[in-house]
Amino acid sequence: MKKKFVIFFTIIFLSLLFIAKSYAYSNTVTINFEKENTSFKMYSIKSFEIYDLDFTNKNIITMLLSIISKDNIKEDFKGQIKNGHLSIDNVSDGFYLIVGENYTDDNFKYTIMPSLIKITSNKEINPKFEKEKLEKYDLTVFKSWNDDFNTHDAIKISLYENNVKVETVELNSENNFQYVFKSLNRKNDYTVFEEDIPRGYTLEIVKNEDTFTLINTFTRVVYNETKVEEKLPQTGLLQWPLLYLLIIGIICILLSFIIKHKKVTMFIALLSLTMALILYLNNETESLEAQNMSNITINEMFKQINKPVKDITEDIDYLTEYPEMKILNIDGIDYIGTLEIPSQNLLLPVTADWSMDKLKLSLCRYSGSIYTDDLVICGHNYTKNRHFGVLKHVEIGDTVYFRDVDNETIEYKVVEAEILDPYDVYNMKNSDYDLTLFTCTYGGNERLTLRCNRIIR
Repeated sequence: MKKKFVIFFTIIFLSLLFIAKSYAYSNTVTINFEKENTSFKMYSIKSFEIYDLDFTNKNIITMLLSIISKDNIKEDFKGQIKNGHLSIDNVSDGFYLIVGENYTDDNFKYTIMPSLIKITSNKEINPKFEKEKLEKYDLTVFKSWNDDFNTHDAIKISLYENNVKVETVELNSENNFQYVFKSLNRKNDYTVFEEDIPRGYTLEIVKNEDTFTLINTFTRVVYNETKVEEKLPQTGLLQWPLLYLLIIGIICILLSFIIKHKKVTMFIALLSLTMALILYLNNETESLEAQNMSNITINEMFKQINKPVKDITEDIDYLTEYPEMKILNIDGIDYIGTLEIPSQNLLLPVTADWSMDKLKLSLCRYSGSIYTDDLVICGHNYTKNRHFGVLKHVEIGDTVYFRDVDNETIEYKVVEAEILDPYDVYNMKNSDYDLTLFTCTYGGNERLTLRCNRIIR
């Protein structure tokens, strides 16, 4: 009897541990609002990752609302105010757009102001609203170009009424790239969007009372069709299922001692533990192969380091992204140098750019340059402290060396460690530090980031 009692409470404990792990990143968002039955929706910023957006722009909310109307983006959460509150459970960490349903009475329209918030714990939100008198009005749309060109092709813009496209017009030089939608009903919600954004341009939408201004900013010449990633690379192995599979296997083994259907529970246990073993061996194999490939590349780089190397500034495709750096080509892959962290006995090659395939071979440059003091390097957090699996052991004050393909070495000191959201591309690229190293945390939900500054002797 005592044995069964111990087994029973062991199963309860492991089950609670499993549930706690599952909800480790779940939060409750409470929206307080005075108008009963008002609907609110929450959109995760992950829903917009396919768009080339600058989330630091002060007009980003207007842009997101236009995208929701144009592409009918589905909300992640929704609900209605009851007794002055709306509670939304199981909200994972991240950035969210909160949008309320506007409402009217006999004389006025009440527009709930949307907000972009970061959720990392339970949070209360108190939306604000604007009051407008109900009447017909005209909506003016202007088109602006932020570039050095004197002429521009005509563009088409569409008007959306309550998220439904109702009209498309052309803006061109003859109408001075502007148009007025007349006699619109104030009861409805209106947004506009450009139908086809020219290649090499980004779009910004600015709303000011009854005016929309669409701004196309020239960024750079487009050399290929590859879309800019708005999420930091996934630099972690698939490790989190290991814990779940092991727990399930152990629970099933324990259950087989106290229930009749032992064959079923033992089969599930064997299946779970087998899957855990396969996943572990796969991660270990990939990690070992990556380390071996890096060692081979390092040896080859040292052999060629004094040979003529390719000047990257002569290649226009690289000119904007990788200024003034030279590359060494080994087996069809371009490298810009090596990174060394002596305290962790780490010495690895660094590729000229990044891709998921290249991350399986070596460290990769994510952005920047050593010559502009904004180099960002990413790498996998492989097992047994291979590649950037060592970053969690690096301490403030540790020394880091970067050697370029001209055999010039730059010394850095680690000055800060932080955790960034996987969608915080802007802060990863734009910092006051000379060198940034990052990899995934366990589970891949965030990015462990080390900031380093150059040592001048």
